[in-house]
Amino acid sequence: MPDTKPKRPKAPDLMNNLLHGGKKEATCPRCKKTRLKGHGVRQLTESNELQGVLGNIVAALRQDTSVTTKAFMVGVLEARINNKQYRLVASSGRQETPWVTKAHIPSGWKIVEPALPSDRKGWWNIRGDRVDFPEMAGVTRPCAAMKLLLGLAREIPKWGAVQHVFLAEEYFKGKAYVPDPRNPDPRQWRGEGTVCSYTAESCDQCEARIPYLICDVPANAIPD
Repeated sequence: MPDTKPKRPKAPDLMNNLLHGGKKEATCPRCKKTRLKGHGVRQLTESNELQGVLGNIVAALRQDTSVTTKAFMVGVLEARINNKQYRLVASSGRQETPWVTKAHIPSGWKIVEPALPSDRKGWWNIRGDRVDFPEMAGVTRPCAAMKLLLGLAREIPKWGAVQHVFLAEEYFKGKAYVPDPRNPDPRQWRGEGTVCSYTAESCDQCEARIPYLICDVPANAIPD
């Protein structure tokens, strides 16, 4: 007789599937609740699809002789919210034209380049509510992960049930890249897993900001 009992989904393989912005068991700095309570997005992990997409984008960048920059972060995000799928790509930096263009990304993916606030106030989370960061270093740093989360909020017509949100990053070293002898291979440039060793950890600034942007607790439910 076949086993028809529903099976719980497997927990993410954290060795081969990097976390971005901390663990689901952590306390949310915005709403002060454990992320396990009241959060549709409890943590950001990678996925096999994102790892493959990153590999294809980086391969396209390496073949593009016009990409002569020193280095930048490439980020990809895949989400399903209100049963609608989103596939977004972003690159770090404030250049007028993003390093990653339509020529580098697979069909069905979209580049997002939202304008980042100029200070710690006036940001917004994935449901579109205003978020002010506390005083922290690098709060306006134009990282790929920030653009992806802000861009996702702008793509969603109406907030609703979260099926999943996945995010992955890779540090791309361009033709003008020169290693810093004081810090030749920073930890955030690469993953540690055997499967996704080419992907990167988020920088410290993103690790501090991501929890605020993935908190989808309504603004009127946040304690003063």
